[in-house]
Amino acid sequence: MNIKQIALLYLLCSAFITTATAQKYKFEIGTEGGLVYTKYKIKDPQKNLQNVPCQSGIGGINFRINTQKQKWFYEIAFLAMEYTDGLKLKQQNSWFTSNSDAVIMFSLRAGYNFKLDKNFSIIPLIGLAPVIKTLNQDGGEGYYEEGNSSFNSLYHYTRIEIDKNIFMLLQGGIGIEYRFAKKLKFSAAFNYYQGFTNNAIYDINYQINTDPVQTANMYGKGTFVNYQAGLKFLFCRQK
Repeated sequence: MNIKQIALLYLLCSAFITTATAQKYKFEIGTEGGLVYTKYKIKDPQKNLQNVPCQSGIGGINFRINTQKQKWFYEIAFLAMEYTDGLKLKQQNSWFTSNSDAVIMFSLRAGYNFKLDKNFSIIPLIGLAPVIKTLNQDGGEGYYEEGNSSFNSLYHYTRIEIDKNIFMLLQGGIGIEYRFAKKLKFSAAFNYYQGFTNNAIYDINYQINTDPVQTANMYGKGTFVNYQAGLKFLFCRQK
């Protein structure tokens, strides 16, 4: 990390701790992890390229502060994940994906606890997530070829260097929580993280049979969907 990244982390943690100590609360610590599907936008004048499932994983720990009536809560999660990228020609039967940027995220969230009964709740939430790249794949390349006796296709892409190592995501999600012991809860959730500006740009060249080589672009804002599960432990109770 550089000085700016350390300062950002310090400010986020300080703000969260200040909130925690300023009100009556129940404090929870938990783990979360699951699958990630990264979203990209393809611009192809010939409309021969299409997106593919770019799957990876995410995991980390979270800290939650429940307000006095235990309806609203505030949460911060420290998460690590690795993006993947990939694409295919519509005429191709298969494709490949490759590892892209490795990142750490600091998701700051607020949510509401809709209790359906004593132990079961529905949890909508919204938040902001500053993201820091720990491994930047700008300048990387990918190549794929597929063919048989009657059809041949290939594409090659290069990722443009844009030197953008910190960006922001907007998070929205919905989940369920089930208390199965006095101080333990199981959770499952769907989250959507939306980026605002391009932080990954790809130049693409492809060819189908003996047709002329075509050019296209693919753009990534860090946007992804996340299916996750987790456990939470009621760490302490203010008297």
